[in-house]
Amino acid sequence: NMSHELRTPLTAVIGYGNLLEMEMAEKDPSRAYVEELLASSEKAVKPSAFTRRFFPHTEGPLLPRGS
Repeated sequence: NMSHELRTPLTAVIGYGNLLEMEMAEKDPSRAYVEELLASSEKAVKPSAFTRRFFPHTEGPLLPRGS
């Protein structure tokens, strides 16, 4: 499965990114950066076709957006 060394920091990045996003105003110019950070982090934790084939026990995303 995905390395603990990668998954753990990504969990923190996604968690803090979600907190930041919740506290930011809709029109905040920095909001686009936070959204990109979240999208990239979530993409990194999603299993790809390769990982599903060779590592079928790999977990999916850690935190769904909007949770």
